[in-house]
Amino acid sequence: TEAEAFQILINALTDPSTMVRCEAAVALGSLAHQAAIPNLVELLHHPDWETRKAAALALMKIGDGVALQPLQTALSQEQEAGVQAVIKLAISQIERQLEEDTWD
Repeated sequence: TEAEAFQILINALTDPSTMVRCEAAVALGSLAHQAAIPNLVELLHHPDWETRKAAALALMKIGDGVALQPLQTALSQEQEAGVQAVIKLAISQIERQLEEDTWD
């Protein structure tokens, strides 16, 4: 079922393998599953930079304004330039999406 698949992806976010974590984050972003937001926000502070980057991209794809504050907090703490760039992109995309929704 969809609920089981979602749970498998959520569980995969804590997998020891960077590749598995990143793929799970990408999949959750593609599904735009808002229930995944808290788990993805948690990954913004993961020790592995690739995982943080994947989490930011997934949050950008989901596009929910709820992620803005955690993304801004993560940006202020991020040391890795590549991850900073992705977080900035995610913030601007979500802000743009929220503005468009306001005009609809």
